[in-house]
Amino acid sequence: MVTSPVQRIAEDWIAYARHEDVSDAPEQVAADAQSMVELPQEQPELAWDVIKCVVDRYSVAEIFSSEETEAKRVLGWVSAGPLEDLLGLNGEAFIDRVEVEAQRDRRMAWMLGGMYQFLMSDEVWARTRRVAIEWPAGPEQA
Repeated sequence: MVTSPVQRIAEDWIAYARHEDVSDAPEQVAADAQSMVELPQEQPELAWDVIKCVVDRYSVAEIFSSEETEAKRVLGWVSAGPLEDLLGLNGEAFIDRVEVEAQRDRRMAWMLGGMYQFLMSDEVWARTRRVAIEWPAGPEQA
């Protein structure tokens, strides 16, 4: 089976974020995941595609479960890392797409709820807050 670069990077990020303590991730897993850290600055379009690919690996039920899930851990890492960086570095170029995706997909809205403003402009930050589901979100918000 041939995987696309988007799928490969998404799989690398998931393998990394699955570790309860990412400092315990094997060196090669951490090195493979490093590309995702660099994408928001170097290749923002690819970063957006990878973020959506990672989101698509998990169900809404896994995100809004009352239990701790792999989905919450992995998407939490994406939220506080690549997604936050993407909007901090390229917010004006991506905020329209992010808003549409968050209105269409509760998983993306949940991820927006886990971010800090970081480098986002006040305008981009305000727009993320309008569509975000603040953490912790219970099953009733699914």
